[in-house]
Amino acid sequence: MLYLRGRAAMDHGDSASYHEAVRDLEQALVLDPGFTRAAEALALSNLGLIGDGKTPSSVGWPATESAVRTTLRLDPKSALAHAILGLK
Repeated sequence: MLYLRGRAAMDHGDSASYHEAVRDLEQALVLDPGFTRAAEALALSNLGLIGDGKTPSSVGWPATESAVRTTLRLDPKSALAHAILGLK
């Protein structure tokens, strides 16, 4: 449920929605630390916060990289995680 709510918020694409998505996805990962899709979505949400220009890169990239590292720990072949790392 938290994952789906986080994904729905993320898909709105505005700053407030990205913040909501981050909260929901972080909670989803607390409940299921092995949920790769939640980790990927968390990385995308953090990246979205940078992209909307309201979160400085100095804050957003560490959070994004942390979610990417979690994703890669869970699925070393995650194309999305590798693509996000390639953006930096």
